Amino acid sequence: MSFIRMLGTGTIFGILFGFINYKMWKSNDEYAERISPPSLEAGEHIICESPASHYTLLNGFQGKLFLTDRRLIFIPREIFRPNGELTLNRAEIAGAGKRNPIDILNVKFIVVTASGRKEKFTVSDRREWFTALNM
Repeated sequence: MSFIRMLGTGTIFGILFGFINYKMWKSNDEYAERISPPSLEAGEHIICESPASHYTLLNGFQGKLFLTDRRLIFIPREIFRPNGELTLNRAEIAGAGKRNPIDILNVKFIVVTASGRKEKFTVSDRREWFTALNM
C-alpha cells in the first residue's frame, strides 16, 4: 500500500470518526435538554447543570448532571433509567480531580467521595464543575 493511499485512508477515517463523535455529543445535548430538573428539598437550589456522561467500569451513560447546594445528582437518559440516578450528598464529596492528566479537551473529571469511591464524568466545561465542587 502506498504512503499516499494510507494517508488518504487515515484522513477519511479521522474525519468520519470526528463527525460521529460530534453527532453523539449533539444528540446527548438534545436529549439532556428534555430531562427535567430533580425534585429539590425545601431551600435547596441548583448551582450548576449540564449534559454529561457517567462512566462505570464497563459502561457509559448519557444524561444530565446537576449540582445543588446539598447534592450532586446525575439523571440518565430514559433508555438508561433502569440503572437509576446517582445521588451524592455534598458532605460525601471529598473533591474533584482530572480523570486523565493529558485530557486536551478539558471534559473528563472524577468526583472522589469521602469513602474513596470514584465517580467518573464527562461534561462540556470541566473547569466550571471543578470550581463549583471544590468550594
